[in-house]
Amino acid sequence: MAREAAVVNACTRLLKKRGAWHMNVHGAGTGRNGLPDLIACHHGRFIAIECKAPRGRIRPLQQHELDRITSAGGHAIVARTTTQLADILDAIDQEHQ
Repeated sequence: MAREAAVVNACTRLLKKRGAWHMNVHGAGTGRNGLPDLIACHHGRFIAIECKAPRGRIRPLQQHELDRITSAGGHAIVARTTTQLADILDAIDQEHQ
C-alpha cells in the first residue's frame, strides 16, 4: 500500500512533467496548520493538492482549507493517486486550448 510520501512524490513528478509551477508546503511549525501538501499553478490556474495514502483520512482543518481555496476559485483536491491530479491538469489544458 502506498504511503503518503509516495503519493506526494508521484504528484510532484507529474506536475514537473506537465510543466506546472509547484512547491511542497512543509508543516515544520512555521506555517499555518491545515495547508495542502502541494501548491501548483498550471496555465494560470491555482491548484492545491492534499496527498493521502489510500486509507488516509483528511483532517477537518485540512478540509476547511481546501474548501476555502475552492470558494476562492482555485482547484483543491485530495489525491490518493496521480489520477485525481491528472484529471485536473487535463481539464485546465482543455480550457487553455
